[in-house]
Amino acid sequence: MKKFLSFIAIALFASTMLTSCDDHDPWDEPGYYDEDIPLAIAQAVDGAWSGTLNAQYTDDNGTLVNETMEVDMVFAQTNDYSYGGTGSETDYYTDGTQETTAFTWDVNRSTGDIYIYYPNRTMICYYENFLLSEIDNQGYAWKFEGDMQNDAEIDYFYLTRTGYAAKATE
Repeated sequence: MKKFLSFIAIALFASTMLTSCDDHDPWDEPGYYDEDIPLAIAQAVDGAWSGTLNAQYTDDNGTLVNETMEVDMVFAQTNDYSYGGTGSETDYYTDGTQETTAFTWDVNRSTGDIYIYYPNRTMICYYENFLLSEIDNQGYAWKFEGDMQNDAEIDYFYLTRTGYAAKATE
């Protein structure tokens, strides 16, 4: 019996030595995702969002412009298992005017980046530069940086979910 208890004690001690207390989460590494993450991103951003947009761009005179406005965005996923769909962005300017622009969007399956295709330009929201998080079980906040590919413009969005979009039609 002593041998058996000694063996159990040694086994328990060895098992505690072999387990790891590493809290390292691979999701924290820039660029890490698995094959299901692009679909999860598409499903997570599907919906209506409102918040603030800070646009930084260079005007025709070469002057750096910082413009802040309120914005509403809708991302309507084509179906529950699609990587994109259609959407719209409504910008509310400080002078009281507003502008609504339709777009299509998709999540790149290789990189996890979100591509937003406006009529005359494309914005890329790099996977490494956006954060989607739950706020006190009351909704989601979405912070992301969009890089306009046809312009020298970077847009910073700070949005909260205001609803869910109807599925887009193809």
